[in-house]
Amino acid sequence: MEILDISLPITNEMWSYKVGWENSVNLICSTLKSDLSTVYRFSLCSHSGTYIETSQHKLRNNILLDDFEINRFFCDVKLLKLDKERRQKCIFLPEVLSELKKNNLTINSGDCVIISCGWAAEHHKDKEFISSAPYFEEKLTNYLATKKLNLLGVDTPVIDYQPAPYFAINKLFKLNKRLLILAPLSINHDVNTGTYLLNTLPLKIENVSACLCRPILIKNIQGTSLDKL
Repeated sequence: MEILDISLPITNEMWSYKVGWENSVNLICSTLKSDLSTVYRFSLCSHSGTYIETSQHKLRNNILLDDFEINRFFCDVKLLKLDKERRQKCIFLPEVLSELKKNNLTINSGDCVIISCGWAAEHHKDKEFISSAPYFEEKLTNYLATKKLNLLGVDTPVIDYQPAPYFAINKLFKLNKRLLILAPLSINHDVNTGTYLLNTLPLKIENVSACLCRPILIKNIQGTSLDKL
């Protein structure tokens, strides 16, 4: 069995989507300073590090993380690792379909899917982590929206075309209000396309539609399927 941590670290210096959404990790007291205990205070944004979200992030509904059974966060996942030598910024539908065909995989209704181009693993400390991130072409977003996935994971902080947004996440959620989005993931180049077990349990915070999590991939465990456990 091999366990792969695919989450991004949380630090005071890490990326954030906008001013006011930064994280703060502070030491309150420390045994190294002769205090009786070592204690920290965390002030964390729901959309930072690696997080999981429901459609309430973009739509006016009451779909919260509390509403999902635990098996929606611990599931089989099909990971598509795109060519590490790719140079284009846009992720195209034919590229994804080719990776599926090459590995004898299909995307079906109810699947959990991760699409990776290696961006976050290499660039999460860059100042341009968000502004220069790869994006999905609209045809790819439309294709995924029709698949009625249980979960879509990506290793970019955005999937929309930022100079002229077509509201990619909104499209996904409008056609599939029970979809979960997991982002951004840290997937190294030595992780290959295939089927894994995914554990992406969020913190147990009530009445929220998004939360930090620490997703892990598990491979080589009895055929790498939840059904075999």
